[in-house]
Amino acid sequence: MPVNLGDIFPSDTIDKLEEYISIASKVAERFKQAVNLLNRYQVGDARMVLTELVELEDRGEKLRSELEYSISSLRLEASFMSELLGIVSSIDMISDHIKEVAKELRIIPFLEIPQELRAGLLELSELVAKAVEIYNKAFRAVLRSNFEEALRLLDEVVKLEEKADDVEVRNRGLILEYGDKFKPLAMAIMVHSLNKALEDTADICALSATSLKILVMARLL
Repeated sequence: MPVNLGDIFPSDTIDKLEEYISIASKVAERFKQAVNLLNRYQVGDARMVLTELVELEDRGEKLRSELEYSISSLRLEASFMSELLGIVSSIDMISDHIKEVAKELRIIPFLEIPQELRAGLLELSELVAKAVEIYNKAFRAVLRSNFEEALRLLDEVVKLEEKADDVEVRNRGLILEYGDKFKPLAMAIMVHSLNKALEDTADICALSATSLKILVMARLL
């Protein structure tokens, strides 16, 4: 029979999980917003948004510690508890990776990147933000025992990662094409690092989606 997580977790733990997911979604949204602002030459506003992003991620990290303590205090089979803790940690891992990407974004003179490549980085950041948001929706669906919807959403995350991979490859080609136009040339390396870090974030989302899908199918259905 399907397992209702509401019967496993106390209501305050469910509430904390909902807040935790909400923070992770805001982190991804702030990143996408910052890239959009930079693309519109609003550098000051973008820096403010990136500062908010870091503050949100720090809040999420503290909440994760509280959740880990709450879940560890439950009387659950050791392997099941380990899987639940791993899923909770995956949300923080995604947000933490976005925070690290945001640090790279702060030091890159974004407006000096050729427009076509800037558009590609914006498209990639939007795909990443969408993947994070859909993963978080899937997590919420699991909390509410809507497993069919959760599995559908988790498959969508994997498809978005595949699209992100295609955009990352295309951006890589543009970096090579515009290579001699970067001043200094070291900037090409920085842009390549940002491009790869964004795609890595999509990879983490897909891996987390696969882990959550396995948990649902093996433990909850």
